[in-house]
Amino acid sequence: MSKFAGLGASVDKPTRCYLSIPTAGRPPLVSRDGERAYIDCLSLDSREAGAQRRASAIARLERRAARLTADDIEAEQVAMLVALIVGWRLYSLAGDPLDVECDEAAKRELMSDPTFAWVRRQVEEHIGDLGNWLGATAN
Repeated sequence: MSKFAGLGASVDKPTRCYLSIPTAGRPPLVSRDGERAYIDCLSLDSREAGAQRRASAIARLERRAARLTADDIEAEQVAMLVALIVGWRLYSLAGDPLDVECDEAAKRELMSDPTFAWVRRQVEEHIGDLGNWLGATAN
């Protein structure tokens, strides 16, 4: 154990990003029964995020003869989000359950489709806020 253990954040344990509807007052996204929608995420400082950053760096080095494009950068950002999302419970805006498995294809669709940008922004904000992992316990 590190002599600095008392300072550590639990960045490798998922925390829950509860979704809010981006309207006045930001009401929570809930089911018809009042259950909150959420996405479980790892921190942008997690080992998984570090591995994703290294993979992106290696890919950039391997294609160094080619120019990096805006599409490449967007793909890297989506890949990071896909790597850090580990689970979810989702509802439609009408409160109906969305029975969508949290697999790579579904995560990629949710994080890259502009119609769901409001969800992506909340996940990005959550994973970037280290305070979400100070004193965090696994869900």
